[in-house]
Amino acid sequence: MNYNKIIINGYNEKINQKTSYVSYFKSQAQIIKRDNFVEFSDFFNGCKLAIGRYKKEIEKQYNSRLHENDRFLRSYYQALQKGQTTDQKGEPIQSYIDYIENDKEFFIRQGYENSRDYAVGITEDGNIAEHSYDIKYQLYYSDIDQLEKAIAQTEQELISNDQHQGTNIVSEANTNEANTDKPQQNESIKGYFKYKTNENYIIDYLTELKSIFDFTEKLTFGGVCLALYERNLHKKDIKSFTKFMEILANYWNIELPKDKRKNKYKNKKSELIYQYAILNRELK
Repeated sequence: MNYNKIIINGYNEKINQKTSYVSYFKSQAQIIKRDNFVEFSDFFNGCKLAIGRYKKEIEKQYNSRLHENDRFLRSYYQALQKGQTTDQKGEPIQSYIDYIENDKEFFIRQGYENSRDYAVGITEDGNIAEHSYDIKYQLYYSDIDQLEKAIAQTEQELISNDQHQGTNIVSEANTNEANTDKPQQNESIKGYFKYKTNENYIIDYLTELKSIFDFTEKLTFGGVCLALYERNLHKKDIKSFTKFMEILANYWNIELPKDKRKNKYKNKKSELIYQYAILNRELK
């Protein structure tokens, strides 16, 4: 089973707005279990191993940059131990040490989790590229982290559902309640938005947004909320971004982020708007 290929296909479908990560991995796990008799736990373990290799490559690049001047640093310290305080040009050796140490401290503070300086070059088959001409995709740590979280979420959902089906625990009352709650939620959400002709369009629009974006990633949720909020799609009685976030979190049934400041999500909003045309789609 080529789990690298499975991972990169999921990434490709997500960036081309075909499906969300969770929907993709759920479908793949079910198909492979049906056709190849691979249990969910084995499938997701394979995906995690593939993701782990991508993460290690990022960490390798970061550590290489962090320690690239260590050999010079050692030689400068050795020179000081021998009593040499300046180089041949008369420059203080301590100044070179300070420069390298400060440089290292900067990269330690910066880290690699949110940096765009480190990326894994991936081939069309999902393998880590050995040559630049083989690179089809570039994944940053944030991309890998989103994939990893989606895999963990999908695994939990599928295995949990599998266990419930195996023990035949089904609550008819809860099912009926869920079926009646959704229409009420739909009617409620309509009251918060402005329309031109079709008030039902907002339901389809919000449903499509949830299928595309991974809202377990709080920055993504906040970025989408801010993009919609700044388009002024909501009615005047929603007077704050915090209230707008609360409405959408409740409708999409996700945990509301603790940080509700607009500035927190400004960069993510700009990134998402650039990548996803749906965030600029006009409501009918």
